[in-house]
Amino acid sequence: MKITKSQLKQIIKEEFGNVMAEQPNDVKQLIEQGRSFFDQVIQLSMASEDDPEAQEKLNQVEEALSREVHEKSHGWVKFDIVG
Repeated sequence: MKITKSQLKQIIKEEFGNVMAEQPNDVKQLIEQGRSFFDQVIQLSMASEDDPEAQEKLNQVEEALSREVHEKSHGWVKFDIVG
């Protein structure tokens, strides 16, 4: 099947429009997931002051994610728990 240059441009324009229309929902969902995740990290952090088990869990989260986030983002994003 052959398509003309103008047909290809139209297909790309339509697909781009579809992707852009989907993004706000994805962003809202991503924000909610992030809030939930960081709420859990904050709770662990607060509990870790008195609970060695919570501190160990917090260390596991940081160890697992800090390297992975840094590598996947090619150094653009860092995940470090401070304090």
